[in-house]
Formats: sequence, structure tokens, C-alpha cells
Amino acid sequence: MMEIGDLVMLSNSEDRQGRSKVTAVTNRLIWIEAPSEVATLKTFILSDHEEVSFFFFKEKGKLFGFDTVVVERQNDPLRGQRYALKRPSDDQIERIQRRQFVRVPQMLDVAVHPHKTQFDPFTTVTLDLSAGGMMILSDQLPIQKEEEVEM
Repeated sequence: MMEIGDLVMLSNSEDRQGRSKVTAVTNRLIWIEAPSEVATLKTFILSDHEEVSFFFFKEKGKLFGFDTVVVERQNDPLRGQRYALKRPSDDQIERIQRRQFVRVPQMLDVAVHPHKTQFDPFTTVTLDLSAGGMMILSDQLPIQKEEEVEM
């Protein structure tokens, strides 16, 4: 699933987040370059046996991730600092939902009414629902972004 050259993200127990690149993949290990901290772009050191969360994009921008551990560190004069991480089995790699709440495709009839501002109520349908809200289909734009409405 991962290939040499893939860009990856790492997060450790101290909430340091870094970017890196895959340099080699074997049956047991994933080798990466030393990660650069996202906020400062400075390289940071991972310790032997340090637990990290590993994230990468595949399949048209879908985010995947797994927890792993640093197995080995090497200071290669040509390639610089490299880390070997334990490679999980394919069933341990999870697709990550990037939203806080999962969206479910669902078409329902809804009536949209003003809450604090004035516009004429209208009816439409939902495209999807989540615990955080819904997406509706409308060819009219009486509603401003972040405006409260009653459904």
C-alpha cells in the first residue's frame, strides 16, 4: 500500500507532528527520513522504541493511519538520519474519517424557515446528514454562511 517516495505524517506522544518521506518498505519495516516538525520545519529526533501514529494518503486523497513503534535508527552519511518503523499488517491500517462526525448520504424532504433574519421559507431535500449538521440542495441563496435556520 505504501511506496518509496510517499509523503507521510507522524505524531508522537508529546503531540509533535512531523512530515517525512518513505525511503524503503520491506515485509517487516517502513524506513523514513527524519521528520520535519510541521510548525517549525525543524528536524526532530525520534527515540528507539518510541510509539508514533503514522498517517498517509492513498486512493484519491483518502487518509489512512496506524500506530507503530520506532525499531531502529541509522545515521547514514549519504541519506542523513533514517528511522525504521514496525510495519503493521494490512488489516491494522485503518481508513481515517477526517470529519469529527461521519456523514451519511440521505435524501429527506425539509422545510427551511428563518430563525433570526427574514427570508421566505422554502422546501428542499438533504444530500447528507451528520451529528454536526446537514447538506441541503437549493437553487436559492437567502441563507448566509453560519446563519441559523429552523428545519
